[in-house]
Parts: sequence; structure tokens; C-alpha cells
Amino acid sequence: MKRTCLLLVFLYAPALLLPASTRAAELWVGADGACNTSSLADAIATARSSPEADVIRLARNQPYENQAVRIDTSVDLVGGYPNCGAGERAGHTPIAGTGSRAVIVVDGGSGADGIDVRLEGLDVSGGGATREAAEWGGISIRGAARVRLSDSIVHHNDASLAWGYSDPLGSGLSIDGARASAVLEHGIRIHDNKAPTGGGIGVRGGTLRILPHDISIERNQAGGGGGIAVLDNGKAAIWADAGDPALPVTGVRIAGNVVAGDGGGILVSQAEWSADDVIVQGNHAQGLGSAIAVGYRAVARLARRPGPDARHCPPELDCLRLSGNGPNTTIRVDGGGLLVLDGVTMRENVSSTQPISVSGERSTLRIFGSLVSNTSSNCYYHLARMQGGTFEFEHSTFARIGAECWGQPMIIGYASSGLDGTNVVGRASLVYGFPTILQPPKTSPLYSEHYDCVMKDGGAPESAAERSSIGPIRFVDAANGNFRLTADNEAIDYCDDSAPSSRALDLDRQPRGLDSEAHADRHGPYDLGAYEFGTLPDRVFSNGFDARR
Repeated sequence: MKRTCLLLVFLYAPALLLPASTRAAELWVGADGACNTSSLADAIATARSSPEADVIRLARNQPYENQAVRIDTSVDLVGGYPNCGAGERAGHTPIAGTGSRAVIVVDGGSGADGIDVRLEGLDVSGGGATREAAEWGGISIRGAARVRLSDSIVHHNDASLAWGYSDPLGSGLSIDGARASAVLEHGIRIHDNKAPTGGGIGVRGGTLRILPHDISIERNQAGGGGGIAVLDNGKAAIWADAGDPALPVTGVRIAGNVVAGDGGGILVSQAEWSADDVIVQGNHAQGLGSAIAVGYRAVARLARRPGPDARHCPPELDCLRLSGNGPNTTIRVDGGGLLVLDGVTMRENVSSTQPISVSGERSTLRIFGSLVSNTSSNCYYHLARMQGGTFEFEHSTFARIGAECWGQPMIIGYASSGLDGTNVVGRASLVYGFPTILQPPKTSPLYSEHYDCVMKDGGAPESAAERSSIGPIRFVDAANGNFRLTADNEAIDYCDDSAPSSRALDLDRQPRGLDSEAHADRHGPYDLGAYEFGTLPDRVFSNGFDARR
């Protein structure tokens, strides 16, 4: 009998046979007799002396106030326990800061190995900054530190007091340095934080990964980058793990953030940003880019991640979206930045000027397989203002943008000092409500335009167009946001697959090139615009956005 037990232990729990000196310790912090200590600092000091990554569990039966916690060893810090020794977590353990420095600093130092830290079940607030602050806000990650955060709240941290004296970036969560990284896993709220830049999250040189499982970044304030700011060779990405179907993909909400400058929701400058399943909604910028601002040599992509292992939220949830942002430009691209919107819905944004701004000779905006609709703007303005740079669009629908303002060009060009001028290229798309696509710069000959398989609903033919036309464009229910094609459209079976995006899925995530027997091919079996006609039976909704959010 003893041999059988030993064999089972060996097969199923080999870690239990390791020498006791190498086992990770479990330390309880709280105010009852089952606790190892009442001091979080003492527990971290004990964990520091262990060669293994210990687990520190925080009970909720005492306050944790005026905390300036420094973690410089691999450890799991898990809160939410009602008392020491409890078998299950429930809720979060509040940890409040001093108001003048970071509540939790995770510092991996400069060593070769670095540290691995997990934070879970925490409620972090009360972090601040001083004029000389080296670490600030709620959670500050630096050095060779790899952090995973889940089921936590980070709120009401204020690094704005250091404005103009030091350079705090990210008041809720700060990732600073090339070797610093964080993964946000699930059940996270980062809200009501303040910073000069990156009100909710700031990434400078480090790496951020967000899994789209019930995560929101809301109501933060900053000079720029209200929700997230990624700067100085930082990298940030949002996409789901293929191997964890137990966590539904609900999208990451970046909503209600406010900035005095640029990038109400997202600011990316000299850095990289990629995201699918992200909802950028109701953000406010006094400057430019109320939803997203892409600056100096930055690369940003909002696009569905392809591949058989990719997981996304259901299409009816419309989880790749820019909506309700304002009051100035929704999108800003300048300084040689690149922004790609692929499979994105951009709707119901409010702009007192042009919703889109592109400037600088190497700045580029690409809109593929997307819907841009119901954007309110002053009738004097247009969809986009360009001062140099490139605007490319493919298989996209531009519709009901200032519908009461018929007569204005879709894009207006201004003189640019850039050598490359202003360039507009459109393929396989629908333009509804604009008689002209581009009004070129009046004082500069440096511009180019070309359109292939582009249909407008009125105006004069485009001199720079081929295989394009003017004809009635009818949508299923434009008033309720359904811009799918009705059966009597000339845009059905209009073009071939010369546009690269023809090989991608349409906005309903169905293949393009579904040949309709009721329509003769004009140049090929591919429909124009964001949607391929003939929605699959399991994708039919009564309107465009049954689960509007």
C-alpha cells in the first residue's frame, strides 16, 4: 500500500518530492492568529530570503494604509481573503498609498535573470508623486521585472503633482524601461487616475500585453494619452490566448478618458501598438485624436488577428470599434507615424473639425475592410484633412458622415512642405455623401490620387479613377447603423481581387468574392465596401448592431 501511494505521488506531484529547502513558502498577512505576520513589508522580506517564488496571501481583516511597497524578488501577491488560512478568495484587499509615491513598486534590477511577480485580488489606490519622484502612481514596474496582473482594481492614483518637474508616465500602471513588462489577464479595472501622460497606463521602452477578458481603462485624466500612452520604443498589444476557452473574449474598453492635449483614448509615439477586440469609446481630447493619436515614427494597428488560433469576441458585439469620441478629431496621424484600421467600425464620433487628421510627408493612414459612418462634424469640414502624408482605403464603406452637409469633398488637402506631398489611394470601396473624394492642395502641386473600383453615390466622375462609377448605393437600414448592401446594388459582384484586402474576411467575418447568381460580374465577383452581400444565415441580425454598446 505504501508503495502504491509513493508511486502516485511521483507520477502526479513530483514537486512534492523536492527537498524542503527548495519549496516555495506560503505567507499569510493579516490580523488573526492564523497569520504569519501583520506586516506586508515583513512578508516580502521573508520572501526575499527564499530561493523560490513564495506566495503572500493578504487577508482583508485589517487595513493596509500609507503603503509604499517595494517588491524586488519573485513572488505571488494575492489578496481578497476574508482571513488568514481561508480556502477561497472573495473580492479584493485594499492597499492604499501615501499620496506622494507609488503604492507598489516592482523592481527587477539590472541582473541577468530578473524577477517574476504575480499580483491578484488587489485594490490599489492613493498613489502619488512628488517633484523629485522616481516612482509614482498605483503600480510602478521597472528594471528586469515581469509582472502578471489579474482580478484587480487600480484607481484614484494621482501623479499630476509632479507635472513640469519630473516626467511621470502612467498613474494607474507604469511600465518603465526596456526590460520591464506586464501582462493584464482578466477582471481588471483601471479608472480615475491622473498623470501628465498616460492617465491609466504608461509604457516607456517596456512591453505591455492585455488579454481581452473583462478589462476596462476608464475615466482617467492626463495631458496626453488619457487611457494608454506608449512612448520611446515601448510596445503594447491586445489579443487573446488561443488555449484558454474558459475565459470569454469580451474586448478591452478604453472609455471616458479625458486629456488636455492629444490622444484621449490612446497615444502612441515612437513606439508600437497593436490591438484586436478593443473598444475606444467616449474619450475626450481638447487637442487632436480624441480616440487615438499616432505620432513620431510610431506604428499602430487596430486589426483582427488572423490565423486559426486567433480568438475574438462575437461579431455582433462590435468589439473592434471607435465610437462616441470627441469633441475634436477622432484620429490623428503625424510625424511619420503609421496607423492601420482593419476590420474596424468607426461610428457616432463627434468632431467640431475633420474627424481624421493626417500630416507629415511619411505619415500614413490605412483603412481596410472597415465602416466609417454617422460621424457628426461641422458642415464646413470634411471627413479628413491632409497636410502631406498618405491615405489608403480598401474594401471600406464611408457613409452618412454629416449627411446634411452634401457638397463637401471627403478629403481636403493643404499645402505641405514635405517632398512626398499628399497622396490618396482608394480601392474596392463605397463613398456615400461626398461628390468628390479629394480636394487637392491649392498652393502646392505635390499631390497624387488614384482610385480603382470605387463607387460614389453622386457628383462628377473622378479623373484619377479607373473601373469606378457613380450610382445609387442602397443600404439595408442606414438609420439604425446597418450599412450592408441591399440586393439591388450595382456594387455587388463589381470588382476582381486586385485589392490585397480581397483575400481578408469582410466586416461580418465571412469570405469575400461570394458570387451572386442574381448579378452579372462587372469586373469580378467581389463586392465593394465593408460587407460582402449575402450574409451567412448564422450571422443575420435585425439591424447592424443588435448588441450595441
